[in-house]
Amino acid sequence: MFFSNETVRRILLAAFGVFVFMGLATLGYGIYLAATTEIDLQNVEGLEVNGFTAILNGLVDIAIGAMGFVAILKNKKFLLYLIIIMLAGAVVMDLLILVVTVTSTRSFAVTAKENIKRQIVERYGNNADELAKEFSLDIDNHQKKAQCCGFSGDPSDNLFLKTPWFKKVNANPSNKTLKERRLPDSCCLVAGPKCRESESLKEAREKKYVFEDDCLSKLNSSASLNMWLTIFQMLFAAIMQSLCIALMVKWLLDPSSPASE
Repeated sequence: MFFSNETVRRILLAAFGVFVFMGLATLGYGIYLAATTEIDLQNVEGLEVNGFTAILNGLVDIAIGAMGFVAILKNKKFLLYLIIIMLAGAVVMDLLILVVTVTSTRSFAVTAKENIKRQIVERYGNNADELAKEFSLDIDNHQKKAQCCGFSGDPSDNLFLKTPWFKKVNANPSNKTLKERRLPDSCCLVAGPKCRESESLKEAREKKYVFEDDCLSKLNSSASLNMWLTIFQMLFAAIMQSLCIALMVKWLLDPSSPASE
């Protein structure tokens, strides 16, 4: 089926308008991801990396959409050729982002899990180290805001028993009559002995003393959701960009098109 030049023009204008809208949405989403990363584990979780990648992709889409809109309205051949080159580059970038996102998300379950657990065991509650102290505060803030408890990936495994925090809060020999504190208050639905002294994390979850979800499991679910959103977005963008390239080439090669003059 062949389209008239006016139909092609209208389709391209609509498509570049969609690019601007997609770019603004992607830019906002990237800013949200970058701004809401609570834990300084961007090399593990990848949220900040994904956030800045989304920001870059959003800016590219906005630039292509705005320039394409102007090029079609003004019928400037050099701009149209430039847009075609930019669209081709954008398709390659979309496919690269797609591959990197899928690969990094799959590696999360293996590398990231062990890295997070190691950092929790080594740094949580170590107030002698300023960076570790900030890390501990970030962990507590994340547990409160995300309403989760623990970073073992296993709802019944209390990783806090292996941390400097556990040794510190139970180091006072004058409190032998008290039970050991086994969970920080940031894990508790309501701070109190029933939560703090729970001997079984699994049982504490079942009795609603602590947050029901494990934080690592929630991060993994969040990473998977981000992956599928990225896959959909990149595939849709690549298809739209390829369609625009085909229509613009047709418009440029058509002798009756204003752009060929």
